[in-house]
Amino acid sequence: MYTRKLGGMHLALMMADWSELPGDLLVLIAKKLVSVEEFLAFGVVCTSWRSAADKSNFEPSQQQPPWLMLSKRKHKRFREFFSLTTHKIYKFSIPDDIGKKCLASQGWLFAIGKTCGINLIHPLSGARVPLPHMHTLKGLNYLFDSPASLCFHFIYKAILSTNNNPNELRVAIIYGGSLNRVAVCKVGDETWKTVEAYPSCACNDLVYYEGRFYGIDILARVWVFDHEVLNAQVISIVPREFLPNYGDTREPWQYFERFYMVESAGSLLVVSREGKACGHDYGHGTMAFRVFEVDVEKGMWKWVNSLGNRALFLGRNSSFSIQVTSRSGCKADCIYFTDDCFSSYSGSQKADGKDQGIYNMRDGSFEQHFTGESYDSDNPPIWIEPTFEPKIYTMMSSK
Repeated sequence: MYTRKLGGMHLALMMADWSELPGDLLVLIAKKLVSVEEFLAFGVVCTSWRSAADKSNFEPSQQQPPWLMLSKRKHKRFREFFSLTTHKIYKFSIPDDIGKKCLASQGWLFAIGKTCGINLIHPLSGARVPLPHMHTLKGLNYLFDSPASLCFHFIYKAILSTNNNPNELRVAIIYGGSLNRVAVCKVGDETWKTVEAYPSCACNDLVYYEGRFYGIDILARVWVFDHEVLNAQVISIVPREFLPNYGDTREPWQYFERFYMVESAGSLLVVSREGKACGHDYGHGTMAFRVFEVDVEKGMWKWVNSLGNRALFLGRNSSFSIQVTSRSGCKADCIYFTDDCFSSYSGSQKADGKDQGIYNMRDGSFEQHFTGESYDSDNPPIWIEPTFEPKIYTMMSSK
């Protein structure tokens, strides 16, 4: 304690030593924090605060806004994550990440090595869970006579079934280059199992919804399969009036349409991303999005004109939605998207990463969510949902 003389009065001021706050008080403070960013900042104040910043004390009442994992910098042993909430970049050292391509689902990275080994990696904890090797995927034998650097381009998406019950967790992938086949495994399996009855057209996206995997192909056929039976069944086809009309253009091949599937507030949505194929100018190809709700019981589609107080996040990550709050840093009724075109920028020094932004459902306008440069054909930016609880790893460690 020290005193100062102010206007003839002595004022006693006590210099607080924040590192000596009682542990139970620090835990109480930690449990009041509502964002991953706040919790990370809390844990770096000092040693005693770091002890209270245990993941068991993080009890957010709302879904966390996603981070944008930026392209990997060459020769760096860390990855950078851009927060929409704070507009800051966070760096995390990720084991076994050197030279790997990463996809994302439910807070985990699906990392593919140059030699085609596959692991789930939890970026905040460093937890690592091995998955079956690419060599066990059906129909890719021709790849393994090619340079190893080519093999890891042939998995397009990875979807985790659930993060709530690790004993029942499955991983489904879209693989095979232009074939876009589907395979699934259970954590702990030694091989991938191909969905044999999957329709012949290439798969665009997968989602785990109400206990089953749903997919959509390039003809907008929605299909479903159970992870035990592996027998896909088409349940709905997009009505003709919903298909895009490119007018009398003589070069319809210049345009593209890709489909995404996402659960939002309990509903299953199909999102159509439409645009002009990127040419040698490597410009922004996406021109519009359209959203539909699919009734999986009746096979019916209907237009969705507004997302309400929600936002969608699309790209090479598993598609997801969040409820927008005043603290989230996101905009309601908007679609946040990243570049997921494999071939448009092939051979360019400015590889994947340019066709990304925010689409406003209300007026059809576009704006940017990240203005820095982040280009890499192997590791373009992807959305990841930050979590502290690697339940899969806990299950694996207990065996």
